[in-house]
Amino acid sequence: MHRDDRHAGICEEQCLDAGHMLARSLQHVATAADYTIGDLMTGGPYSKVRYMPGNRSIFTDTAIFNTYAALAMYRLIPAFDVSGGRS
Repeated sequence: MHRDDRHAGICEEQCLDAGHMLARSLQHVATAADYTIGDLMTGGPYSKVRYMPGNRSIFTDTAIFNTYAALAMYRLIPAFDVSGGRS
């Protein structure tokens, strides 16, 4: 990992979003929904995170991360469910 003295002390080793920790602003929107019919439940979440660069940021362009997922669960008997999901 490239070490930049402007960001010393933020992450001593590695940090997943070290470059975004000094963003000028952060916008985060998230929602989730599910629907149940009988023994079947389906649903999923969505989120969007937007980082705007600041004077001390490592990055220079707006960074946008969208995440989606889908999941389903089926109750076979009251004590046993099967489920799966994809992100």
